[in-house]
Amino acid sequence: MDLRSGKTKLKPLSAPKTKKTPCLTSTPQNMETSLETSLKTMLSEFKEEITSQIKEVRTDLERYSAEMKSLRQDVNEMRCELSEAEQRIHQLETREGETSKNMKHMQQEQAKMIEKLEYLENKSRQNNIRIYQVKEGLEGNDVTGLIVKILKETLGIPTEEIIINAAHRSLAQKPPPEKTPRSLVVRFQEWRMRQRVLQAAWAKKEIVFGGNRIYFSQDFSAKTQADRSRYGPIRKQLRDKDVKSHILFPAKLRVIMNDNVTIYKSPEEAVASLTELGILTADPRHGIMLRNQDTAGPALFKRLNEQSQVK
Repeated sequence: MDLRSGKTKLKPLSAPKTKKTPCLTSTPQNMETSLETSLKTMLSEFKEEITSQIKEVRTDLERYSAEMKSLRQDVNEMRCELSEAEQRIHQLETREGETSKNMKHMQQEQAKMIEKLEYLENKSRQNNIRIYQVKEGLEGNDVTGLIVKILKETLGIPTEEIIINAAHRSLAQKPPPEKTPRSLVVRFQEWRMRQRVLQAAWAKKEIVFGGNRIYFSQDFSAKTQADRSRYGPIRKQLRDKDVKSHILFPAKLRVIMNDNVTIYKSPEEAVASLTELGILTADPRHGIMLRNQDTAGPALFKRLNEQSQVK
């Protein structure tokens, strides 16, 4: 304080005094310490990153292990199913082999039964004949009387010698007047009369009744009739070469050449052999099967009229 003036004099503030620290100088020892610290930090961070990645890999491996375990289970199940499938396939193959064997046996038995049925059907018709091309309506209500008249007038067989058990038109639907008439089916009491009629008819080249040329034929089952008709084109060529031939029961071709008799069991066999011998100059169309012998036309009936006796 100034005693004279009574005023107090303030002292200017001065900056606080700081303790001066000496400056560190970059010495090799300090650099080594700093580098060591940096390396430790980097190693620590790298270790943490590696540890994190290892954990992730372990997690993935555990997941893959679980998936592999599930896959192994699926594979084992598939192996079991495959084994069962192989067993079932083996059983099916065994069963299929037995079925094929049984089917083959049944087919053989069926063929035998069909053959027997064909034989019995043809045997039941052995006293029958068929007369073709007789006009519809000539019989009126008496088919038997018409048959007796035909046999008497065309073949000269006395009425008193003709004994007929049954006679009728074939069971096909009645055709229009301009179409081929249905055949007449005749059943004689005895086979000898049937043979007598056929022989008398075959001895004549042409038989006319009621303005139509008529034909006499044996009565066979539909299958036998179709099988025999397949020889027609072959026999036509044989006739052109003056070679004698006959059809034997049920459907075999007998050819007579130079006093030598050859029997063929099928048209194919006959064509092959006769073509090789130079008798057939062309392959006849022998494979056509007729569905209805009543509508086959006069050409077939003419060939049937030339057949030999059934032996």
